[in-house]
Parts: sequence; C-alpha cells; structure tokens
Amino acid sequence: MIQSEKPTIMDIARLSGLSKGTVDRVLHNRGEVSKKSYDKVMAVIKELGYEPNVYASLLARGVPHRIAILIPEHGPESFWALAEEGIAKAVEKVGPLGIVTEVFDYNQRDAASFRQACSRLLESEPSGVVVAPMFGFDTQILTSTLRERSIPYVFFDTKQDDEGYLAY
Repeated sequence: MIQSEKPTIMDIARLSGLSKGTVDRVLHNRGEVSKKSYDKVMAVIKELGYEPNVYASLLARGVPHRIAILIPEHGPESFWALAEEGIAKAVEKVGPLGIVTEVFDYNQRDAASFRQACSRLLESEPSGVVVAPMFGFDTQILTSTLRERSIPYVFFDTKQDDEGYLAY
C-alpha cells in the first residue's frame, strides 16, 4: 500500500494474515469469527486508520437505491423547475453508484392530488424520500408512514414540525 492511498480490505487481510472473507465478516458483523481473528483485524484497522468506502459499498451491493421526490407540478420557468434541474444534476453524479430517482408531482392547490402522489410514492417502496410539503396534516400522515417503514426522508423548501426528518 502506498502511504497516500486509503487502506483497503485487501490491505487489512494481508497485514492481519487472514482472508478477505474474514475481514469482510468482521467489518459487516456477519457470520462467525473467532475472538483472536476479530482482534487481529481490529488491530490492523486501528493501525491503518481504515474507514469504509461508502461508494464502493453501494456499488458492491448491486441493488439500486431508489429516491422518491415529491414536488409540486410546475412550468418550465418556475422555482420547482430549477429545483428539479438541480436534483437531476445531483443524480447524474451519483447515478453510477446505483442511485435512481423518481418524481411524484402534485397540484399544490389540491390536497387530494398531494394524497394521491403520496400513495403512488409509498407503493413504489423507495429507499428514501425528498418531500416538498404543502399540506401539513397530509404530510404528517406521509412522514408517519415513512417512519413506520424505516424509510429516511428530508424536507425540501418547507420545514414541518416533525422530529423524524434527516435534513431540511
């Protein structure tokens, strides 16, 4: 390993004298590993200052992370069009990591339209949700369901009185 490079699982395996599989089991707490092997791996991890590569983990899983985006319907020159364009640019950067998005839009003057978009969103079983809330009570119902399903969510443009969101 070159000093400036980040240590890898292979480096840990080589320095601990154990297999890559054993190192993987220690790192991801899977399967059985003897205390002696566990201690060896952890000592090398500490010595190298190893930190898992989140991007490599996403790629290795091979399962796409589906992010649902709930925003109002909009015209081409609106604030929401700019917001959607920004989201699309971000998705371009993370797309190779297996992250895909789907937009669920609603009429911002029609609570029934918002509820229908929420239903479609929940049926899609996303990995995470970006919410531009317009209807407080209906948003609370959505976020309650997301919490019950352990689906992380963030608010966009408008913050709600809600303890479960990851960011605003």
